[in-house]
Amino acid sequence: MPRPLESSRHTPGATPSRLVGWFVPANRRVLPDAFRWTVLSGTLVAASTFLMLVVVTRAAGLYWGGVFSLALAAALQLQTIGCFSVRSFQVADTREHFSFGDYLAARLATAALMLLAGLGWIATAGLSRDKTATLLLLLGLKLTESLANVLEGRYHQRDRLDVACRSLFWKTLLPLLLFCALMLGGWPLVPALAAPVALHATLLLVIDGRLIRAFGGWQLRWNTRRIGRLLRACLPLFLNAYLLMVINNAAKFALDRQSDEATLTRYSALFMVAYLPPLLSNFAMSPLMTRLARAWPARDPKPFFRLIGVQLAWIAGLTAIGLALIPLGGTALLSRLFGTDLAAYRRELMLLLTGGSLIAASLVFQYVLVILRRLTVGLACMTAAALLAGLITRPLVAQQAIAGAAWSFAAVGAVMCALFLLATRHGLRRALDGGTTSVSSGV
Repeated sequence: MPRPLESSRHTPGATPSRLVGWFVPANRRVLPDAFRWTVLSGTLVAASTFLMLVVVTRAAGLYWGGVFSLALAAALQLQTIGCFSVRSFQVADTREHFSFGDYLAARLATAALMLLAGLGWIATAGLSRDKTATLLLLLGLKLTESLANVLEGRYHQRDRLDVACRSLFWKTLLPLLLFCALMLGGWPLVPALAAPVALHATLLLVIDGRLIRAFGGWQLRWNTRRIGRLLRACLPLFLNAYLLMVINNAAKFALDRQSDEATLTRYSALFMVAYLPPLLSNFAMSPLMTRLARAWPARDPKPFFRLIGVQLAWIAGLTAIGLALIPLGGTALLSRLFGTDLAAYRRELMLLLTGGSLIAASLVFQYVLVILRRLTVGLACMTAAALLAGLITRPLVAQQAIAGAAWSFAAVGAVMCALFLLATRHGLRRALDGGTTSVSSGV
């Protein structure tokens, strides 16, 4: 059952504001609301980067599209440091072995590491002035998103995923609309990015700054030992997330070194399709994480397997539909959206979609390994896939440009999925034979 909200003792003498009342409705329809808002927010987040790249390319041209796509890839990779994969651990910590104050303090520490890593990247990567300015702004946006993520994790942990997704939806939609309006209104990319960064920070303070009072308040506590324990526990998950971004970005960084911004924009347009299955899969798994963590171990594992099977079937169905639609006009639609001819890249688009779907399936298996507490096994699988990407991507890109990038991504996705499947199968056999503990019982 959903937990009741904290009392208003955190705001003495005050009743919940209209904003809090709208974001935190009565608990009578939490599950339907959670599903609806998960779909809405997940779809919007998945579409937002695609829409931003479309708007930048159409409004400012292929050069700025390449600048934006490279800076976004770097910012997303750096964001994994800011989030440190604590969210999955936090929502599975149903007994609150770590307090929210611990999670908040840990997030401030990882956000500082993210900022330092970003500044170091800029100082050593030899980026152009345009890429540096764009990366700095996107770094600021992803930094505030990382701070918002731990607050949304608190709502999720207290069985109010609907609240977390409502908050995420509006903090994504309003800055996105502002950015698109400014770009289409003729603003240059850099000032057009600065405005939504400031708006997102404002929404974080206005929305989450009030919502968190209904979930126990900030409770910030700085205990270095507990922060260290928490981050050590999340380290394998973080390394997995970071290595996944290394795999996703390998071809983009190779193209940036060996080609021009126009080619990078064309590849990024194609890759957006490959990026959708893992992103949508991640959002679809979010409502299941706490339920799966509580359900395992169980006398009857069939419901557990059924949930996993449904998720894999959903990915397979999405992939089949995508592969069927691409020959019927997928590249023509992308060409029209981005204002550049992508008709020659039909095979590459199909390879990228296949690779993205295989990675999405790998992430489902990774969730199972998290619940089985087989984190180091998952890390070994991801490390092997990242090493393969490092070995084959740059030579293939040098030889075949976008085609080489697509082949390398599909090959890495296939190897990753096979490794995670074997590891999950072995882990489940051991767990069923000898018993295991869930994440929620052994945080």
